[in-house]
Amino acid sequence: MKRLSFSFVLILLATLAFGHGVKINTTMKSPTVILRCDYDGADLMSYAAVQVFSPINTEIEYQSGRTDAEGKFAFIPNTVGTWKFVVDDEIGHMEEIQIQIDDSFLHPVSVSTKPVSDEGITDEKPISTVKDIPILYKLIFGLGIIFGITGLAYWAKAKKTLNVENGE
Repeated sequence: MKRLSFSFVLILLATLAFGHGVKINTTMKSPTVILRCDYDGADLMSYAAVQVFSPINTEIEYQSGRTDAEGKFAFIPNTVGTWKFVVDDEIGHMEEIQIQIDDSFLHPVSVSTKPVSDEGITDEKPISTVKDIPILYKLIFGLGIIFGITGLAYWAKAKKTLNVENGE
């Protein structure tokens, strides 16, 4: 019995020790680099530590952070060159990749031929029309007008009645 449990423990430890690799997929949409980090078994590397090293200083990290729940990490480079990314789940799985960033990625050519101007751009919301007002507000507004006119009519009638009674 002791031998069986010892064998079971060895098999369990061997299974846990059997490592699986890390797979990093990159998506580059100017100006953002997005890393998606998975284990080879397609499990997500949620909340893994990420270190970013710039082409200017490869010794001191430029930025650090963590992947999100889906194993994604987004980064916006600010200079041309080879950027190094180190992804570490801090339990023994680590992967390093390098991504080349060129000038066309940092400064994409605009498709528009119209000159860009900030004329006409305001922070103000456009004036709403009657069609934009909800029906409940229209109903309350209409009833307010009716009651207001009725109140003015009764006030005028009461004033006239008081004037007649006072002999004016």
